[in-house]
Amino acid sequence: MPTVEIDSRSSNINYHYPLPTTHYPLPTMKSNTKQVRDLIKEHILECVYDLDSNQFSTYQGAAKHLYSEFDRVANYGLNLQRFPNNQKRFMDYMQGLPFNFLYYSDDISKFIDTLDINPPKKTPNIQATEELYYYLIFAEMMKAIAP
Repeated sequence: MPTVEIDSRSSNINYHYPLPTTHYPLPTMKSNTKQVRDLIKEHILECVYDLDSNQFSTYQGAAKHLYSEFDRVANYGLNLQRFPNNQKRFMDYMQGLPFNFLYYSDDISKFIDTLDINPPKKTPNIQATEELYYYLIFAEMMKAIAP
């Protein structure tokens, strides 16, 4: 219901309509959509390089090299005890700044925002955003190496 206000100097009638109380969120993509998965694959291909600092021409080669380096560096006795879960061990491995992956929290947050998987007007905490970034990379890497 609008409220009415009459301006005494100009005899204008102004109607003020209340703002709607319900907000309709914009649709967001899920993290397992083909579009998001393709963007993650492209990101892996851009970030992973071989021992001579050459980028890979195929995603499969980049993902296999990423996994072999993860396996070589992170799968030792003490680390297997500290992180029995492969995904947590991969997150720890990513903290060591392998290849050219993002490492600043702001950069990771901006990258996740470009994927449109966060609900609008909801700011996730930094740790959850970083975990999501590492999980997306881990999931695509594991799909690529699966027989």
